[in-house]
Amino acid sequence: MRGLRAVVEGVMSRRAAPGGRSALAAGLPPAELCIGRGPVVDAIVAALVREPPGRVLLLGAAGVGKSTVSLAVLHRPEVVARFGERRFFARLDAAPDAESAAVALAGALRVTSGPDRWQRALSVLAAGPAVLVLDNLETPWDGDDRSGTEALLAELAAVPGLSLVASVRGAGRPGHVTWSSPVELRPLGRAEAEAVFCAIAGEEHRGKPALSALLPLMEGIPLAITLLAQAAHGNDLVNLKEEWEARRTAVLERDGGARDRLRSWKTSLELSLGSPRMAAGARRLLSVLAVLPDGIAQRDFAVLLPGTGPAAARALAQVGLAYFEGGRLKMLSPVREYVAAEYPPVVEDLARAMEHYRELACTHGPVPGRRGGGGAARSGGREPGRHDPARADGCRRGSMDRRGRGLDQLRAFFRACGSIALWSRAGCGAARRRPAARGAVRPEPWRHRAAALAAR
Repeated sequence: MRGLRAVVEGVMSRRAAPGGRSALAAGLPPAELCIGRGPVVDAIVAALVREPPGRVLLLGAAGVGKSTVSLAVLHRPEVVARFGERRFFARLDAAPDAESAAVALAGALRVTSGPDRWQRALSVLAAGPAVLVLDNLETPWDGDDRSGTEALLAELAAVPGLSLVASVRGAGRPGHVTWSSPVELRPLGRAEAEAVFCAIAGEEHRGKPALSALLPLMEGIPLAITLLAQAAHGNDLVNLKEEWEARRTAVLERDGGARDRLRSWKTSLELSLGSPRMAAGARRLLSVLAVLPDGIAQRDFAVLLPGTGPAAARALAQVGLAYFEGGRLKMLSPVREYVAAEYPPVVEDLARAMEHYRELACTHGPVPGRRGGGGAARSGGREPGRHDPARADGCRRGSMDRRGRGLDQLRAFFRACGSIALWSRAGCGAARRRPAARGAVRPEPWRHRAAALAAR
């Protein structure tokens, strides 16, 4: 009884926020573990409590922590002090259009069903200062009724005293609202990633070599780190690493309960993959990108996917499945592993990619018939410009090996081809080879090893 009384007293003591405002809002989800996002939360809070009310757009890839940050903002003391119980959080990931989004919003405001429900919901918001989070706004906005969703946003923006936060996967910016500078969430750094893992799996894992081997595979994505940490409960990290090598992102599924986007990496990614922006060209480029370890140079889009490559790359970046960096389109590791396992490239696209990068290696790397060219002859030797569907089909079947061995070999091929070309362009290849002075160290042994790796 004493323990129960202490819990009740603790809850009652938290009801009163600074200034006498209530710290608990009906229907508001509790705050989640939020590590490494302090500056972002501070910036959003400052925008919401100012006058006039802020309109914040929170952007980021799947699983990067947009919902977590939004809830952290709603539970900050400054926000509680200003808005009290008038803090609302509406999940829209199950609302495919404006009408269903309006229903979800009315439900979050606890407005009962009946005539003029939407107008009554607007009246609730207009009754005093309030803050509203629209979580996963991209679902209705990317649906068939984009204009209807933007009209709904315009009505919300016209409510006096309403501060607004909208989280969107990818880089899209819904119209009809004057947004403040968008806030884009990035993956966590190494220290923050370790802090998240240890907060869930236990501090005994901190600094362990096995953890240092595991965490880089998540590339700082909080949802992936969280699900990995939950898989570590009652497990050994070395065993967990071996399980990852065998099952890859299938490990990132929480046992028990519904498979929602916060408990399943697959469910979270499929929301992005199901976006109407993901046309056939975008899906084809996505599958090729997943088997390339270092992404795709922008100049190669038109070669790898003739006719639609640049448009497909833009779509992938807009839905948050890939990102541009340093003139390349890249994909985070947890996304890449899931796509490679579930959506391998078609034979024609894989053959075109293999031929393109083999040709780069042969063009910029060792040349058959010249000194150091034996490795190049062994690594290819077919005339450039011709696809080999039979070879690509064999590699494709290997890439579908759930233990990852075929996929790793395929990525090793692409990485070796890129290394040969990069080494040569840096000035160590055939194009700039000069007679070596007596006793000088030649680059030939490295070139032979690289060519052998490509051939293997």
